[in-house]
Amino acid sequence: MNPGKGQPITLSLAEGVSILLTDKIVERKKIKDRIEYFYDIRSKLTHGVIESVEEGDINYLTYLTRYLTFMLLERKDEFENKAILSRWLEYERLGGETKDWSKYQEFLKGYKKPKPK
Repeated sequence: MNPGKGQPITLSLAEGVSILLTDKIVERKKIKDRIEYFYDIRSKLTHGVIESVEEGDINYLTYLTRYLTFMLLERKDEFENKAILSRWLEYERLGGETKDWSKYQEFLKGYKKPKPK
């Protein structure tokens, strides 16, 4: 879930987690926004703007963390390494359909990313 060049880590993490946890667009949006909210809380705690976190926020973050861990363990054979997970997340971000994932993986084997001369 590393950010792409120029992409903030908050956005990359929030999108990646939401994509992993659900395929429903409305739920993805809610999860993404909530993770961005947690990053804002983290920043405010770090810089002394706030001194504590509400119990409901801690409970929801704990739930998300457990659910994400469970989902990754369930799919550990599918995502054998970080590179495969990153490619799958990119595929999902680009609008790929689950049924075509293996075709896309085959495409990538011979694909050469353009590089400036």
